[in-house]
Amino acid sequence: MLKVILSISFFACCVMIISSCASQKVQTNASPPSEESKDYEQEQERGFDPCLVNPKLPACKKKNE
Repeated sequence: MLKVILSISFFACCVMIISSCASQKVQTNASPPSEESKDYEQEQERGFDPCLVNPKLPACKKKNE
């Protein structure tokens, strides 16, 4: 009986840790792009236009020409 209780509590603890890590990752991805970001394609895939934040990015200069 004790093994069952310990295994259930261990499983619950693992689930809580995984869910907290997942929620932190979602919050990190939801933040707007930083001005130091140079990965233009990755920012666009996330739904942000880095040119609005930093029009001096090399990809933005090519896009505007």
